[in-house]
Amino acid sequence: MIRSYFPPQVAIDRYHRNKQGESIEEIAKRDGVTEITVKDSIRKVEIFRSRRSVDLMNEDIAGIVIDSGKAVNNALQEALTAENEYQDSKTGEKISVPDHSIRLQAASEVREFAKVIQPKVGPHSTVNVGVGISGGRVATGSYIGMEDRLREIRKTRAEQPLLEGRTVTATVLQTDGEEEDAGDEEAEE
Repeated sequence: MIRSYFPPQVAIDRYHRNKQGESIEEIAKRDGVTEITVKDSIRKVEIFRSRRSVDLMNEDIAGIVIDSGKAVNNALQEALTAENEYQDSKTGEKISVPDHSIRLQAASEVREFAKVIQPKVGPHSTVNVGVGISGGRVATGSYIGMEDRLREIRKTRAEQPLLEGRTVTATVLQTDGEEEDAGDEEAEE
């Protein structure tokens, strides 16, 4: 059943002015009414809004569809079998020919109904944690959590020496394809 009540525009205006920070006393003084009238206006709008949730609207639409289900079904059945009748100019007899445009439109409507009743699925996101991480761990049957993995990575990194104080050898390629040794250079500290 569709609810037909809609709060008056003055109540909606008072509701919005209150939500924008104007106090009930200020609204009452500005409109020349009592504070009770302003509170009543705000309450009417809040009730209206609470009854107009998406869930309730979907419930109303479902009720309409259920109530008119037989009529819609009959209309679709007639549309799916629609025909055009012609009279043969030579013999004068009636010839029925399928009306393909109406039949295709009816089939399209059936598909739209099917889309509406299909369950909605939210967006999918896949998170792969630990893919490609190798550290020589052997499966022990016990759980290794993300914190344990991070501790192990930090420990491995801490044990690795830094580049400072190491010798680096660079090779320079010449344009004729021969390699030239640039010599050993000390990394700057």
